[in-house]
Amino acid sequence: MKKITLLGLMAALPINTFAAETLATPDLDEVVVTASRTAQSTKTVTGDITVIDSEEINRLQGGSLADLLRLQPGVQSYSNGGMGTSSNITLRGTNDNQLIVLVDGVRINSGTTGTTAFENIPLALIDRIEILRSPASSLYGSDAIGGVIQIFTKRGSGNKTHIYGTVGAGSYDTYTGNAGIDTAYKALKLGAQISSYDTRGISAKKRPPLNVDKD
Repeated sequence: MKKITLLGLMAALPINTFAAETLATPDLDEVVVTASRTAQSTKTVTGDITVIDSEEINRLQGGSLADLLRLQPGVQSYSNGGMGTSSNITLRGTNDNQLIVLVDGVRINSGTTGTTAFENIPLALIDRIEILRSPASSLYGSDAIGGVIQIFTKRGSGNKTHIYGTVGAGSYDTYTGNAGIDTAYKALKLGAQISSYDTRGISAKKRPPLNVDKD
């Protein structure tokens, strides 16, 4: 199985001539947009929402998006095999087609089955995830009975250019790597990334000598 995805104050306040006191930048409230479709502080959100930031995503080395989501409360996940096989996510016991998945505000659910191919979304692309575990039909339509998962991809900030990349190797001849760049100029924010995951995988039926095929 081989998969390649390409996208597109500190202030110092002088007290006297001999000393100065440093003022720390005040902490700002965390803001979410999935709960009400507008920017809102997590302190005022009425729905049950979880935010997965970039630090938590980076801690899950070698995992997949489904692996990350199944660690969250109220989320159930099951797959049909190893890496690359279809994965299904449900919230609070609802069906997998009663969950809306958004990437940067764009719905990616299948138009026929209503489910989402989580196995095709690389973690290296994601900057932040918001999970709304409550009915949101009034905001997102009848398919949001279970809730909403919104994925925010990496993008530029400020006027700086950020270049990054990682490589890795593991068992079963598994190799992974990704590289990307994001930048911003005034109101324009853009980024591009390439990600590769290659593995021989494992047999779904380990019962030799009846099943000795290397699938």
